[in-house]
Amino acid sequence: MTISLLEEARKARKSPAALKIKLSQYRSRFQETPILILEGIDDIGPYETWINRITNRSRLKLLSGNGKGQLLGLRSLLEKDETGLRDSVFFVVDRDFDDLSGQTPGKDIFCTDRYSVESYVIGKEVVASLLRDEFRLEEGSPEFQNAMEVYDNVLQQLINAINCINLRIYCCRLSGVRFLKQIPEVRKFVKIHLDKIDVIFCDKVIESELEIASPLDERAVELLRMDFDKLNPKLRHRGKFFFQFLVTWIEKLSDEARNPTGVIFQKKLGIKFSSSSITLRSLASRSELPIGLQEYIKGIDGEPS
Repeated sequence: MTISLLEEARKARKSPAALKIKLSQYRSRFQETPILILEGIDDIGPYETWINRITNRSRLKLLSGNGKGQLLGLRSLLEKDETGLRDSVFFVVDRDFDDLSGQTPGKDIFCTDRYSVESYVIGKEVVASLLRDEFRLEEGSPEFQNAMEVYDNVLQQLINAINCINLRIYCCRLSGVRFLKQIPEVRKFVKIHLDKIDVIFCDKVIESELEIASPLDERAVELLRMDFDKLNPKLRHRGKFFFQFLVTWIEKLSDEARNPTGVIFQKKLGIKFSSSSITLRSLASRSELPIGLQEYIKGIDGEPS
């Protein structure tokens, strides 16, 4: 298959029409049950976990789409649908940098208050839970306090290091400028250590890794920068970068536990922790719920909020 045909196939899979067909097939299997459509397959784990903390998960069915644009496109299609397919269909989307992309809020759609699902699983309460549960540290102990302080410090270093990268993504999203390839992992831009962040990118790296289809207007960038600077970075900057950082940092902490250098631990810990157990699903069980999700799910389920 040629590159152009592959590209057309990818576009077809991401089209709202493709998701509408998938929804129709799903509805034929679950005729009376509310259907909650999520952006992607990776969202199933955390939302199942969060929903089970709110209500009986079996009372609604989860369906994964292929990106926010596809979900919002399907929502627009269903507004014109006269077959009844839109009945008891609900959507969940990440806030990202562009909220609902101009669509009107409604009872059928929930938008996270933070950038994305990943933004909820990098909080202090999640790290504290991992330290207590996986590293067997007593809360308030010198090792526990030291680990929490180092994590917070290195996370802030990361925020400062990749601020310009988040700004570029923000400006492109709000200006409608398309990236020519998928946004890479944070490790393309920084080297993550247990106690520090090393910057490994320059302007050429940014232009290459975040190559765009058309130039950004400099005046527009300056105006957008003012709004960008008002965002809370931990909550409103790209969540995938933070999740990738957390996984790597916990791996470094695990190495430190087995072979202490004095950065965090003075003596070896007898733990059997593996970073492979760090998934969005497992971390969601330790995280805060997105603001408003409980009320939204109970509204779908017909329970009083």
